[in-house]
Amino acid sequence: MAEQVMASAGSAMDYEHHEKTYDRFLSLLILGIIHVVTIVLIVAIFGLGGALWLGSIALALTLATLFYGLFRQSRWGPSAVVLGITFVFFLFAVA
Repeated sequence: MAEQVMASAGSAMDYEHHEKTYDRFLSLLILGIIHVVTIVLIVAIFGLGGALWLGSIALALTLATLFYGLFRQSRWGPSAVVLGITFVFFLFAVA
């Protein structure tokens, strides 16, 4: 017969690992939201403003910070800066 291995009733959960996973999930969620808003602004720069160069620069910066955020443990600070720069580009293109 196969042996049955049962966990002890008093074993503690690994809350530190769960918190780390949840923090990473929240960081990725924030990173995703920032980049969706940035890409919507880039589409508006291309469509409404017709500013090809500003949109291209914003798109290159957005993709660079997206990869930086994904490969550097979900750091979304640089992406927020690029969102601000893209918003300024949007104001220049539409005005």
